[in-house]
Amino acid sequence: MQQTNIKYLFITLIVLFSSLSFAQKTDTLIHINGNVMTGEIKKLVDGILYFKMDGMGTISVEAEKIRTFSTRKLLQIRTKQGGLIFGQIDTCITPQYVLVGYGVNKEKTRVKDIIEVYPIKSTFWKRISGNFDFGIDYAKSTNMVRANTSGMLSYRKMKSNTVLKWNTFASAQKIDTTVLQNQKADAMISFKHLIKGRWLYAGALGENSNSELGLDLRLFLSLTIQNDFFYTNRQHFFTQFGLNLNREYTSDGKVTNNPEALVSLSYDVFKHTSPKITLTSHVEMYPNLTFNGRWRLDTGVDLKYEVFSDFYIGFKVYTNFDSKPSALNAEKTDWGTSFSIGYSFH
Repeated sequence: MQQTNIKYLFITLIVLFSSLSFAQKTDTLIHINGNVMTGEIKKLVDGILYFKMDGMGTISVEAEKIRTFSTRKLLQIRTKQGGLIFGQIDTCITPQYVLVGYGVNKEKTRVKDIIEVYPIKSTFWKRISGNFDFGIDYAKSTNMVRANTSGMLSYRKMKSNTVLKWNTFASAQKIDTTVLQNQKADAMISFKHLIKGRWLYAGALGENSNSELGLDLRLFLSLTIQNDFFYTNRQHFFTQFGLNLNREYTSDGKVTNNPEALVSLSYDVFKHTSPKITLTSHVEMYPNLTFNGRWRLDTGVDLKYEVFSDFYIGFKVYTNFDSKPSALNAEKTDWGTSFSIGYSFH
């Protein structure tokens, strides 16, 4: 054991000397099997370190497989204890630990306790990540075709994150000479800013439509506070509460303004070993503040299963409920499922 520690001490000294020699051009990653790799740290998120190497492109390394790593770049580092650090990361002789901070003020930190690492001086394109999904199916027995698309673009800056998301579901069914069509669409741009520890404030602007509920268009603006109950490399559980303002245009020509309270719970689970699996879920409740007895509920579950690098198959379930829809004779509940194939990029 003593010889092993001396071996890794020697490796660490070489790494530190290399870091000083090449300044910010070279980052170093030491695997738990002892392999030393040089390249560029892109980011660490959801328990995965994205590491770009010459001739190999960007590889993904699980946090549990990292002995230690280092970079001279200035980073934004977030820990599962709620800490937010702006500094650098150096190698540490203790297995699966790093030194986090700036200058001589670096603290010994477990790699698995680090949930986010983002270089602060990244270019615009390096700050963007996202995914795109598409699915279509047809049932001859009911003469129905269904299609769905969805996507997400995320842009991260120091202490803040801006996200554009959209979902569409459409179906058409021919009965004799009549074609029945239904559609549902959601689009939203949201902004979150870290206040301190596990607290964030958030805002969102977007639109909804749902023909099943008699809703031609709903425009909304929400302002909320978010608290992360726990956020680790394997799961994220958080709540939001605040105010939602919307204007609805119904299929029978009504236009209404609706101030609502907003309370939501979200739970995400990540599995990083092959095959990679991501499960995200949410429950959002909107009690109406002016229309007595009206409240809305939106729920959703999204499962992604990686087939090969960055390509996955997905399954979604959603439910929308409105206790007193604005449109006359509209349904109170709409739900649906969809299968899709997709691509994600980092």
